Amino acid sequence: MGYPPPRVLTRTPTGSGEGRQAPSSVQQLKAGPGESSQVGTMPRPVPVQSLTLRPPCAPARERLTGATLPVMLPFVYRLIGPRPTFAVDMNDDERETMTKHAAYWGKLMVEGRVVAFGPVDDPAGSYGLGIILAEDMSEAEALRDGDPAVTSPHGLRVEIAPMFRLVTPSGTYG
Repeated sequence: MGYPPPRVLTRTPTGSGEGRQAPSSVQQLKAGPGESSQVGTMPRPVPVQSLTLRPPCAPARERLTGATLPVMLPFVYRLIGPRPTFAVDMNDDERETMTKHAAYWGKLMVEGRVVAFGPVDDPAGSYGLGIILAEDMSEAEALRDGDPAVTSPHGLRVEIAPMFRLVTPSGTYG
């Protein structure tokens, strides 16, 4: 069974109040002739013509505040330590800074601005990885500028890159 051709996602103007959360993009597949009946579920393209993409918590926040949230774009946030072994040999001051960093990112997650974050155990050198949602690159950079790890004197640095698309269980961004 083949997938339908992909469709380009477009965004409606912000403030139009017509934004919709993307429907679930996972459907149960049925085995065809000569296929195993244990196929399971596979992601499928979301067939939508127009979609305003907002944080997963947007519907609840809109019900509480009556506000319509702007279109959010996904960015990859990579926090690079001052040395490849930073995650395993940080001193007490660095550890305190990283505790503040984790609290900052936890707050951003509650606000719906962060989808996921955590340390990566890369053999070439560990680093922190976050997926953030922002209106544009300047807002993503503002999140970076508020990060206690970046404002600390420990030499941590950040790389931010826009994502073409981010697919989550609660919606598609980008």
